[in-house]
Amino acid sequence: MQMLSVLRRMRWIGRVDASLETPIYICCYHKVGTKLLRKVFKRISRDFGWKFGAISGQCTHIPPEYDVIMFPHSLVDLDSVERHFTAIHLVRDPRDVIVSGYLYHKRCNEPWCRNTDFDWSDPLNYPIVPRSQDHRPLEWKKNYLNSLNGRSYQENLRSLAQEDGLLFEMDHYASWTIRQMESWDYSRPDTLELKFEDIMTDFEASFASMFAHVGFNKIQTDFASSVAITEDISRMTDKEIMMNNHISARSTSKWSRYFTPKLKDEFKARFPDTLQRLGYETSTDW
Repeated sequence: MQMLSVLRRMRWIGRVDASLETPIYICCYHKVGTKLLRKVFKRISRDFGWKFGAISGQCTHIPPEYDVIMFPHSLVDLDSVERHFTAIHLVRDPRDVIVSGYLYHKRCNEPWCRNTDFDWSDPLNYPIVPRSQDHRPLEWKKNYLNSLNGRSYQENLRSLAQEDGLLFEMDHYASWTIRQMESWDYSRPDTLELKFEDIMTDFEASFASMFAHVGFNKIQTDFASSVAITEDISRMTDKEIMMNNHISARSTSKWSRYFTPKLKDEFKARFPDTLQRLGYETSTDW
């Protein structure tokens, strides 16, 4: 009865003030909590009467009519935004970005991942290349297609032994994500910086910090928290996890079980100081 009362009050508030004065921008990456935050904030927006949107790939214009916008690949220049906003930016251990991407891309049904129609005519857009790479120049796209050797991305992963498949992922989608995380401006006062691992370790506190950062009042926070906990893996049954294509296991960090000495060396050669810069290691001795 108490939650029903809160919901009714929230819907009443939504009718009185159907739009947010300060929009919320959520910046994630592929295999870095995108589905989780999308589900939570999309439902919150619906129940609060706010307009939710998601812009995949590179964003060159932010629609002003949206209250909450998700950027699943963080391909947005927040410095160009003239209006006041609040933002949430999520990162993940790059080693787990590689492992999670590898496991997901081997089984997913995403059109770009299973695409075998390699039409080389310009502009080579989605699904010939992933949506997140639509903005790349033609030469980059041709090099990407060459690297697939006439097979889909998924076929490449399935045809390779695990170590080689992880290297393939490291040099493809995971690399694009890691480089994007590296280039992000982490000094913005309007943006709350979070690690995916922290959300999984302390789910309720992490979402409470998000709701506080974007300025939710107590009623909004109470209702939003009740929405968020429905997506908490620790509260899900094994069957629910098995039915979720975006979850491969309960554990957030899996890289230590997959990284061989060779993979460690290859990672360090490609990303020598990335883990230190993102706050995941204090040295290269890991």
